[in-house]
Amino acid sequence: GDRRITGAEVFARWKHQQHGILTPEMFLPIMEEHHMVHRLNLYLVEMICKKMSAWRKAEWMECLLSINLSMEDFEMDNFFDSCADLCRTYDIPESWLEFELPESLFTENLRKLKKVVDEIHVHGFRCALSNFGHKSIPLHILRYVTIDTIKLDQSLFQLENNDRQNRYLIEAVLKVAAQMHIQTVAEGIDNI
Repeated sequence: GDRRITGAEVFARWKHQQHGILTPEMFLPIMEEHHMVHRLNLYLVEMICKKMSAWRKAEWMECLLSINLSMEDFEMDNFFDSCADLCRTYDIPESWLEFELPESLFTENLRKLKKVVDEIHVHGFRCALSNFGHKSIPLHILRYVTIDTIKLDQSLFQLENNDRQNRYLIEAVLKVAAQMHIQTVAEGIDNI
């Protein structure tokens, strides 16, 4: 390849005056308890759009940015409308934003999952399955919903799992994804 950046995932960090940089594990439970995660995610979408707008004006980089959603975002009636408004405000194509669905959504009923994925696509955004191949995301989901990207869980690539059967499994998933025109990403791979 041409070694250019084609996408990235956005992670929230809190720069605390006394405790330094706080990771989501440290502050998200409190935000969830007070039903504030959707506000954080809307803030992140706005910051993403603002940054991509600056990149675009500087002709520096155009790439897909991915953000993790929470169940709270789906309970907010106009979450995706608000995200689309932010894209228009900053003149960013909606297709530059990809929303990663929370694993808990896959344990809900299939109709709800399909409704969420369809709403993401109606607004022009992309949709990703994160942590695929780990825990509770079954392969048959791909028959019912139109997913743009599968993010293969990093556990599939860990050294102790690097055997022939694991390689065959990864190759099979990649083949199925290619046949269904679904992009694939290896999560948590820092070097090759």
